[in-house]
Amino acid sequence: MTRLQKVWQYLVAIVLPNRCICCGELIPPPDTVCLACETALSVIKPPICPYCAHTKADCSCRKHRHLYDKIASPFYYENSAKGGVLRLKRIEDPKAVNRFADMMCTVVKREYGEEHIDRITYVPMTGHALREREFNQSKSLATAVAKRLALPVTDTLVKLYETPPQKKLGLRTRSGNVLGVFDVTDPSVRGQTILLVDDVVTTGATLNECAKMLKLYGAKRVLVVTVAVRKYEKKKDEIT
Repeated sequence: MTRLQKVWQYLVAIVLPNRCICCGELIPPPDTVCLACETALSVIKPPICPYCAHTKADCSCRKHRHLYDKIASPFYYENSAKGGVLRLKRIEDPKAVNRFADMMCTVVKREYGEEHIDRITYVPMTGHALREREFNQSKSLATAVAKRLALPVTDTLVKLYETPPQKKLGLRTRSGNVLGVFDVTDPSVRGQTILLVDDVVTTGATLNECAKMLKLYGAKRVLVVTVAVRKYEKKKDEIT
């Protein structure tokens, strides 16, 4: 970075204060994450399970298959990564999108390097929800990931009607909440391998429903990448 670029960054920071993408605290440019949040990021280290995206040492999914073929994420949904995802949902912040997209691309290249991906798409919002929020963080992430991977990003899925937020529902009722909610708008997905992007996966119900529709329209494979994945909670008899 040249001296002129550094001066420009500091001038911009005077008008638009530079904040941590995870906690929102003021930090010096060009940093994107404060030291405390950087330290607290729960990185998912390879080798990972392709069915749940957990480090294999943490995996207890017993190869439970979803309708998507593989899933990968750079972070567990806890600590500062959780704060970053929640902030991403509230604030349209290009710095956060770019930082997370960089990490997602690293994971895609590592885990899906041998896959031929035809296109990238994302989990959609209803028109009403999009007007309320004014942006779809999953589309922003998909667009940034597509640019880095030199792949096309398309508006392939549509959400037909509004549903209660998944976070407000119990784990067992989330699948029913999104049943029949999505449809595919582009039949050219037939025979393609699609990279499906979202911000976070908890039970996988939303991504599973999206993958189901893509495959009903003939998609060959659906690979998933998210910023974070919810870590399993240990059962009482597993806690030592």
